[in-house]
Amino acid sequence: MRLLTVVAFCLTVTLSVATAPIDQMMKWFPGEFDNYDQLEKFTMAHITEEHDKLHSIFFKASLPAFSANVLYVQQCSGGDPSKLYRQRLYVLKSVNDSVTMDIWQFKDPSAFVDAHKHPELLAGLTPNSPKVSITTGCSVAWQYDSQLNQFNGSTGESCTAAIKDYPVAGQHEYLITDSNVLSANQVWIHEQWYLFDGGVKGKKVLGKVHPDIETRSNPIRKFVGWLAIINPKEANGYSTMYNVVLFDSGTVVRALDSKNQSLPYQFELAQASYADKPPPIFKLAFYEDGKGQYPGNATDYVWASPNAVEIGINLRFVQGGFKLAPEEHASAGLHPDDTFYVDHQWDALQAQIGNTVQPL
Repeated sequence: MRLLTVVAFCLTVTLSVATAPIDQMMKWFPGEFDNYDQLEKFTMAHITEEHDKLHSIFFKASLPAFSANVLYVQQCSGGDPSKLYRQRLYVLKSVNDSVTMDIWQFKDPSAFVDAHKHPELLAGLTPNSPKVSITTGCSVAWQYDSQLNQFNGSTGESCTAAIKDYPVAGQHEYLITDSNVLSANQVWIHEQWYLFDGGVKGKKVLGKVHPDIETRSNPIRKFVGWLAIINPKEANGYSTMYNVVLFDSGTVVRALDSKNQSLPYQFELAQASYADKPPPIFKLAFYEDGKGQYPGNATDYVWASPNAVEIGINLRFVQGGFKLAPEEHASAGLHPDDTFYVDHQWDALQAQIGNTVQPL
């Protein structure tokens, strides 16, 4: 298990003199991020580098005993929310024109799972609480670069950890460094581990990286929708799924029939760009088993502008539609009452689409 992941972001607008760096960072930090686009580019370019699909949640928590600026961090791997591998508190404080971010660990992380949904789990925590401890030597120093219009963060060479059987077999001590970038639309995490047994630093040690991984993530949005797949075994000729939740980060759902049996199709929502050239697109894709390769090489797909709040597909035998989830409406500038695809509306929705979910 890795001990530390640090994040930084790149700006798309120049900071005004009146904007304190920590205030700007706290505007960009909260949200959910995923590195799907990076992995898709690897697939399309036939790059075999081993890389986790990383889903990161940064939630602004109210913990005044630590600081006015605290983030609860929860990360999962493989695109599976159940595969949690890191939970932390990031405590940010201004230091002159820079920002220092301390990393705090939970003694029992399981007690704080989904604290972004249940903030009451964090209530009462203080720096003196036995439930948390600071990761000594692993604080991140942030500086704003006006030329590159971005924040840069690094840990220096003071963050060490004793870990067994990762990433090298046996009990070893590691020096862990991060050199990262943070923007309004990307999080780059460049984490490097060096064998550090006996506290020996220098070229010999720093030349052996275990591992050297850069993860590039983008902000993601939540969508809710329906899917229908032609199936002669069903009474109405279609297997239909309602209240399907997908993020636009390459999240995938397996098609199921009315008896919850798997069908040979997967569906995906994603923000993607090709050959590393913007602008990106927003796509709804489907993969037929044996005829497509996830991620990237879909059997077929439809696309829209990256800021689209609705997307649909109709290939006669495969149909569906997704709309931005209500809790995302405020950030998209939509009216709070523009709800769609919520439970009480499904009967009306079925009546609305009933004549389209059939062969054309």
